[in-house]
Amino acid sequence: MLSTMTISNKGFQLERCEDLLETMIDLIEDEAFPSEEDDDDDDDDLSSQERRIWTGPQLLRQIDDAASICEPSLELRGPRQKPAVVILATLNLLRNLAMLPENARFISRNPRVLDVIARLSEVVDEGETFRPSSKAFELVDLLRIHHEVTSIIANLGSHISLSIHRPRTSRRLYSMLISPLVDPENIVKPLHPGFHDVTLPVPHIDMALDAFSRLAQQDANRKVLARVIPQSELTIHFHALVHMLPISEDDFNVTVSSAPVLDTWMGYLERLVQCIYNLIFLSPPSLKRTWRKVPGLTATFLRMIRFYLEGVRSDRATFAASQFEKNSYSVMARRAFEALSLLDVAETRSIPSPLRLWPLRLPSWTALVCRRNLEGC
Repeated sequence: MLSTMTISNKGFQLERCEDLLETMIDLIEDEAFPSEEDDDDDDDDLSSQERRIWTGPQLLRQIDDAASICEPSLELRGPRQKPAVVILATLNLLRNLAMLPENARFISRNPRVLDVIARLSEVVDEGETFRPSSKAFELVDLLRIHHEVTSIIANLGSHISLSIHRPRTSRRLYSMLISPLVDPENIVKPLHPGFHDVTLPVPHIDMALDAFSRLAQQDANRKVLARVIPQSELTIHFHALVHMLPISEDDFNVTVSSAPVLDTWMGYLERLVQCIYNLIFLSPPSLKRTWRKVPGLTATFLRMIRFYLEGVRSDRATFAASQFEKNSYSVMARRAFEALSLLDVAETRSIPSPLRLWPLRLPSWTALVCRRNLEGC
């Protein structure tokens, strides 16, 4: 109820009761890490510390295996709630409060917030198994915590400045956000089984894309991430995101199948392309040159750009305006073109001409508009 209260028609403003935010963070920390200090050694040269990338399905399999082997233990806690319940309730409150722009700015200025929730969301690799960073909850609770933390990151958005946080915070958040995206056993394509015969983006995938696209949107944040993420993880992440792009005709048709799904898929594609752009931007030149040589990469991007800017489905029905200024997909197309341009810079060591990378078979007047707009990239 606290997060739905209104003050001056602007919602509940945390800035008017500064102690509340500190109290919530103290509560999370006390429940999750009683008398446990965070190890400062974790900040040493994070970019060279390669770790096994975990995925949601891996955690689910471990949870299922543990449930089939033994019965869950019942801990006698008296009238107190389990730590996981308290933590999730507090995170839910924090997420709701962060929906207001004023609160998002206020929360982002406190470095403890991200430091604590990033530590809370960390998955510890113990060789054959994984475990939460806290002994106060189990893996099944950790999955719920990841959902809440991802929502908080998305709400805080561009207000986050990673430079005021510990390096390990950036590493932990990155690991959590990419985990739903890099599962080799479950590459998410636009064409997948939907609900009630309507195919929409997978919610937890869309949420992770939204959070990472916002977190890494600022150049300063990209520089921080570039210092703490190993190149091997960047490559795995890049390939996973590229494989999520629409490739087949069925993939394209799903995203424009009917008017009710257009906006949802448009937002999804914008976030996906923005995430790819972020990765390319923060990667070193040597990695860019390697990615530039990925077979079919340029063709995939250009086909996607052409399809959405033409605005015509395979059945010749129109779903978007063919004029660049009026085309709703122009933001996504422009960002996709900029991503290719960044790769081309690394390959040629020179600033690429937008005209050279724009072999679209569009009406001449449309192509001229596209070129004119993209020259300002």
